[in-house]
Amino acid sequence: MEGRNIPLIIMLLAGSAVCIACIVYHFPLLHTLITVFLTLIAFYLLGLIIRKVIMKINRDVEGRAALYTREQAVAEENMNDMPDTSSAEEEAQQEEDFSVD
Repeated sequence: MEGRNIPLIIMLLAGSAVCIACIVYHFPLLHTLITVFLTLIAFYLLGLIIRKVIMKINRDVEGRAALYTREQAVAEENMNDMPDTSSAEEEAQQEEDFSVD
């Protein structure tokens, strides 16, 4: 399954940013733990939503690409099934050319 790691990556990036911010600003340990924990949960849920949106877009694009490919195949098949009228037109033109002379 593509995109399985999207929520995890988003969660870990946000958690590491909050952790670094808490260390830089000298937050107390309990406050840091609570802040990082809530951040991890919130960004994991956000990552799930983002993954769902990306997967839906990918499915739509793949469906449209498959439909376009099928339409192209049908169009080529229809073009191959049409009778070749160019040779009949050329023969008629040649007959006219000979009859005029």
